[in-house]
Amino acid sequence: MRITQYYNNRIHSLKKQLIETYLVILAVFHIVSIYIYLFWLKNTFPLYYFAGALVFYVYSYILIRRNFNISRIVNAYLHFSSLYISVIILNFIDDSL
Repeated sequence: MRITQYYNNRIHSLKKQLIETYLVILAVFHIVSIYIYLFWLKNTFPLYYFAGALVFYVYSYILIRRNFNISRIVNAYLHFSSLYISVIILNFIDDSL
């Protein structure tokens, strides 16, 4: 009984660490994208779009650090990420045509 509880706690902590690392990597990518669109490309739509995503990632990171339910955060991210990527794809198609 104690062993399974230990493994469950260890798995939960590893999931939390993985999600935290993933959010930090995404935040760094978005900061670099904001920098590129702010100084080189001078396009405002992607700039605001990446800034909004950065706010979402920071909020998710804060929730994870406060021991919020990780399953709910992952579920919400899976729903919002499909909407997020669809706008990027549509913007890319519009720019390429």
